[in-house]
Amino acid sequence: MKIGILSDTHGRLPSRVLDLFDDVDLIFHAGDIGSLEVIEALESLAPVHAVSGNMDGGTISRRFPRKDMIEAGKMCFYLVHEPYNIDIDPVAASVNCVIFGHTHQVTIEEKGSVLFLNPGSVCLPRRGPATVIKCLLSGNRLKPEIMTL
Repeated sequence: MKIGILSDTHGRLPSRVLDLFDDVDLIFHAGDIGSLEVIEALESLAPVHAVSGNMDGGTISRRFPRKDMIEAGKMCFYLVHEPYNIDIDPVAASVNCVIFGHTHQVTIEEKGSVLFLNPGSVCLPRRGPATVIKCLLSGNRLKPEIMTL
């Protein structure tokens, strides 16, 4: 299974993202979506799980939760926008991967048995280029790769 991960689109979705995600089976959006058109474009590629971010209001904040837990394959993912809003112990909750956004800086970090991923920002990167993450999920192994836009 291939998974596309992105965050902080702020209402814009470059066509390069659609090209990079054209073969994914699932998409995670870690908040600050900005417009429902972003979600609709991503849904044309694969099922989308998304959370609302601190910049999302109105329809987006009503449609998408602030946090979500998703099972895919043999893994459990915890999706949140702001890393300081992680309100669970990932190990105790049997979470394999925490996905977050907000900082606009790409991160791939293992802390014990939990993988923490921040795809960076699609439209407003800090300290580097715009990025997304594409992962290969095989069994209970996740292999993330940073993709530059």
